[in-house]
Amino acid sequence: KTVGQGLIVGQRFRDCPDDSCPWLRVLPAGSFVMGSARGEEGSFDDERPQHRVRLSEPFAVMEAEVTRGDFARFVTETGYKQKAGWCSWNEPKIRQTAEHPVVCVSWGDAAAFSKWLSERTRQSYRLLSEAEWEYAARAGSATRYYFGDDAKDVCQYAKVGGCKEGDFGTAPVKSFKPNAFGLYDMHGNAWEWVQDCWHDNYQGAPEDGSKPWEAKCSEDRRVLRGGGWDLQPVIARSAIRSWNSPDYRNDIAGFRLARTLKSSSFKPLPLDTGK
Repeated sequence: KTVGQGLIVGQRFRDCPDDSCPWLRVLPAGSFVMGSARGEEGSFDDERPQHRVRLSEPFAVMEAEVTRGDFARFVTETGYKQKAGWCSWNEPKIRQTAEHPVVCVSWGDAAAFSKWLSERTRQSYRLLSEAEWEYAARAGSATRYYFGDDAKDVCQYAKVGGCKEGDFGTAPVKSFKPNAFGLYDMHGNAWEWVQDCWHDNYQGAPEDGSKPWEAKCSEDRRVLRGGGWDLQPVIARSAIRSWNSPDYRNDIAGFRLARTLKSSSFKPLPLDTGK
């Protein structure tokens, strides 16, 4: 199915002829059930109530997390300087190469990178909404992980704690199997910043998943998704969510971006689709 700009659902593309732009995958429009059921092993109340969300139009997502090499290019071209903190993108306190996911980046750093990439390509790059992130991670699945329910299989798909004794730090992006949308490291490796403000649960969450839930933020808190390299598999489930302040930086937090393909034409779901 053609979705505009000469693209089709499932297509792999990038906005420049070399590796100075990220590879993207075109995701289809659709709806899904967001969050976890009360009986899901290892789940938390902040992942409930489960609710159906609509993504009314296709959108593109980076197939891998933003790498340290990507971020270095941004810094070189713009002269961007991080504020002082416990760690920085080029001194993350873990061993990395240009092919590892950039970490020690704040929500604000991610927003600055997306602004630069948008201006560089003349396209609309942005952080994903929390609903877009989970839709992208699940890739049509309704299980604990995009590959199934059994945590013993996680090490084939994700860099998480407990897989290799003494294996400290992130893995190069695309070291593990992708999901059905062709996206890598949606479980583990680095937590990923998304656009939304944190809410303690999904009560009142928007049905339109293309729009971040930023209404009625009680504090200045932003959402992180996906789990990290240092945590057990249960903290890499598709529904897992966390938060921190937008200036937080640590060696477990990175990001990936979405690209808008066209303007939203959201239509509410019929009442009977939530069964």
